[in-house]
Amino acid sequence: MRMTLSVLVLASLVAVAPSAPLPDERAATDRTINLLGPRPIEEGSLLFVVTHRARQSVGERTGHDFFGLDAGGVKIGLGLRWSPVGNLDVGVFRVNGTAEIFDSVEWDVRSLVFGQEHVGVTLGLRAGVSWFVQRDLEDASGAFGQVILGRTFGRLGLTAGVLSHTDSSGDRKASTDDDWTVAAFVAGEVRLAPGLTLAAEVVPPLGGYHEAHPTTSLGVKVYTHGHTFSLVLSTTQYGSADGVITGAWRTWDEPIVGFAITRDIHL
Repeated sequence: MRMTLSVLVLASLVAVAPSAPLPDERAATDRTINLLGPRPIEEGSLLFVVTHRARQSVGERTGHDFFGLDAGGVKIGLGLRWSPVGNLDVGVFRVNGTAEIFDSVEWDVRSLVFGQEHVGVTLGLRAGVSWFVQRDLEDASGAFGQVILGRTFGRLGLTAGVLSHTDSSGDRKASTDDDWTVAAFVAGEVRLAPGLTLAAEVVPPLGGYHEAHPTTSLGVKVYTHGHTFSLVLSTTQYGSADGVITGAWRTWDEPIVGFAITRDIHL
């Protein structure tokens, strides 16, 4: 019911939002909230990403822990992307362990197959490896792949596709659970005003290990010259492929808050 209400709100905003185009897909952000879009960043560009996700829910000890932002168990992501040639970029994204005994380092390549300017829809492919760094234990790894479709309609941008991972993660995952997960995803952005965008994501797992609910996230993004700041409300701490894919045990009765900052540098 709550997710249906969110979709209706997003649709209504599309109807009343100013008739301004979305920021270019290669601009200061390469992701809606947690999910990467189909287009690589601009050739020769370098993109730095910082993400922050609380573990404590917004309504728990709000007055003491500032909506969970300065409580324990914060998950921090540090990422860097670079485009050496047109229509292709490479990236690395590190996320610290909280409930997990490992840190996750994600290496990936993203390529544009074709754009909507040619065939009416944008298609991107992404593949990579997750390296799980464990103290006093042998490291582990897993591979992932992603098919990403995108389409912009004036001030509205939509993204959908499929993501798979051979060794997914979760803060409630046991050693007896399936290693792999496959999930679908749908994401949207609507331009409310110049430099201001509302974003939403839904990631329902399709097979393998998963939690009881799909991962859902809402965000408000502010664009400035080369920078993006996003304020996020979500049912998951995870932003890397191995974790966002598995769904969430949280519901919208106890969401968490977070933020993301990006900086786009033209070399």
